Amino acid sequence: MTTTYEILAPMRAVMAHLERHDLAAPVGINIATYGRSVTIHLQATGLGDVCAALLCWARSLADVTVEAWRPPTGDSVHLNVAGRLPTGLLVHVYAGVPFDAATFPDLPTGARHDLSVTVLHVWASSGEVAA
Repeated sequence: MTTTYEILAPMRAVMAHLERHDLAAPVGINIATYGRSVTIHLQATGLGDVCAALLCWARSLADVTVEAWRPPTGDSVHLNVAGRLPTGLLVHVYAGVPFDAATFPDLPTGARHDLSVTVLHVWASSGEVAA
């Protein structure tokens, strides 16, 4: 049975993190008490804006990884930054962009690919907007 503390502790950690850093605000937060992780959905539009928002989060987390996932529908790509808060809580932060074959040439439907933070920097600084 999940206790109130198991829900409130991760939420408080995320709230404190948001208060300490200038980060894109979440539009959705999912707390997985069984895995001690939080998933944060950002609302940003266009590849450049999504990458800029994810970079801010990446700079505020430890042990950062970046991933692109093309869902089975194939019409979008979810860009995900995962890392740990100072409390050790695992956080996944993501936003979606429309699929564009020129931007994601080797990402078939349903596939997940690891990316480097450098790729986010390139896309953020290019101001590129996925079609």
